[in-house]
Amino acid sequence: MAAVSDVNGCFKARFAADVSVWDGVNRNPNDVPAWKVANNMIHERADLLYTKLKLGSDYFWYSSHWGPLQQLVDATLGGNVPYVSASNKRLQMDAAVVMLPGIGPPGARIIYEEKILSKATAEYLNIQAGVVVPLRWGTFGWRSFGNGTSLVPNTGDVVNMFTAVRRTFDFIGNTLVLTSHGVWLDMPGNRRAIDSLTNSFNAWGASLHAQGAVLAFRLEFRHDENFTVDLLSGKFTFHVWIGGVVPMQWIHFRLEYDVSSLETLFDTSAQLAA
Repeated sequence: MAAVSDVNGCFKARFAADVSVWDGVNRNPNDVPAWKVANNMIHERADLLYTKLKLGSDYFWYSSHWGPLQQLVDATLGGNVPYVSASNKRLQMDAAVVMLPGIGPPGARIIYEEKILSKATAEYLNIQAGVVVPLRWGTFGWRSFGNGTSLVPNTGDVVNMFTAVRRTFDFIGNTLVLTSHGVWLDMPGNRRAIDSLTNSFNAWGASLHAQGAVLAFRLEFRHDENFTVDLLSGKFTFHVWIGGVVPMQWIHFRLEYDVSSLETLFDTSAQLAA
């Protein structure tokens, strides 16, 4: 898992992993958190997925749908910036399933059973255990449900808690590395180059803000972070502040009786005439 945090020494990636449902393992969703810990499936750049998905007569590992779903959301809702969560987005499926125990010899037919998860179970698995699940929500159909990375609940850092925020930070970091390597790397380390890099990236950050992909973006070349020994070694450090967009994971409505509405029972025009 550590490899996704250091691709070619400078880029960040992520991966999706399926919770095992082989031969009756994790048939009970309450067993999933313990399986996750026992198998060390804990990482801020990992999406852990439970169950398998059924569509027609075919069965799929959740990860085979999860990756395309994220790409679809990025392209259609995020403007190719990964700030929109794939949670509560439509899945192409008919049922959530797990395998029954008692796998036969090679070539034997695998038997599945449908697994219907309640909203309470789905919320527990994602918010308390960092596991993404399929959830059928009324007439809205099957949705992928869960914003949390598999590092949940082992972190209180908002960047590593939410997949969309972690992906946004990694997207910005990868873009900074890729662009600076192609344009500014090995250019003369003078004020002109520093201002060019700073202004260019701040303009890009402003476009992300205008799009709604970030709440704030600011890049600076700071004196207190660039020591003489580093500058003499050709090491230039730029500090970037990013306000990632947190998904609306909870929406709460407070209902209150409007006592003043009782006044509508009276004919105010008749009272005025009297």
